[in-house]
Amino acid sequence: EGEFGITGTYFTLEQATNGRPSDPNGGNNTSGQALNLGTAGAASLSVSRTDLIGVSQDTIDYYRFSVASGYESEFRIVYEASQGNLANLNFVLEDASGNSISIVESGVSSSTTKIFTLPTLSSRLDEGTYYLKFTSSAAANLEYNFTLFATTN
Repeated sequence: EGEFGITGTYFTLEQATNGRPSDPNGGNNTSGQALNLGTAGAASLSVSRTDLIGVSQDTIDYYRFSVASGYESEFRIVYEASQGNLANLNFVLEDASGNSISIVESGVSSSTTKIFTLPTLSSRLDEGTYYLKFTSSAAANLEYNFTLFATTN
């Protein structure tokens, strides 16, 4: 008799993996499929994510965040490669129309960590929707972490 008082034959299914998880966010390959990170408004936005890129030909990851009406926001992103080569990971900040927004790498970056901000201290993101676009060179399996800081004022 089994654990629930039911007589019968029980089976356990076991499945082997190659040690690396599949990309849980493989569907965020376009701005229309971007994963929503939230909105900076009365409260600033600070969010961290870990993702895989380059898995099964997945070479693009999109994330979306917004700055609420009546606010503007400072912007900073820190990202690092936890597995793989950071040189294979590229990052672009885009507006709602898909236009690239100028960002600069800060002097604090290293071979494993990169920090990007807007070009000047007076630069701000106006209200609206923005996209973080990560790309990887083909055949580069890379696990990466990032933290987005959108500080409203």
